Amino acid sequence: MQITLVGGVLTLTALSGVTLLQINDKRIQAEPKPFPCDIAMLGTSLTDGVTLVGGPWRPDLLGLLSPARPCHAFAAQSFGQSGARSHDGVLQAQAAAPSRPRIVTMEFATNDASASAGVSLAQSRINHQSMIATLRAARPDVKTFLMT
Repeated sequence: MQITLVGGVLTLTALSGVTLLQINDKRIQAEPKPFPCDIAMLGTSLTDGVTLVGGPWRPDLLGLLSPARPCHAFAAQSFGQSGARSHDGVLQAQAAAPSRPRIVTMEFATNDASASAGVSLAQSRINHQSMIATLRAARPDVKTFLMT
């Protein structure tokens, strides 16, 4: 931590550069703490990190979340598994829900679309609606991103 006194204002700053406390004319103003951007990643082998070209996409997403953005601190967890289809996603959503993530990515379209998967478009839709309902029951303001 760093303590500075400039123009009669005492400031306590964390090593990350976030202002924790300011004292000015005997008034104390605490800066709001950054909110966590907890991310749950549901999906197939592409989410799990197994890809043939270009490597896993998760590090790219996490790299976009920097201290310069509104989310200063976050935790991310992948629930992806190789061969998963949207009916597996229903179970992944049930596993993710107790952590009450703020953001959820869902990536099942590739495996659901496979002719050998046996998942109709109607069933895929029902499964995705079930995932979203499960996640919203745990956190009504969850942001869901469907990936295709």
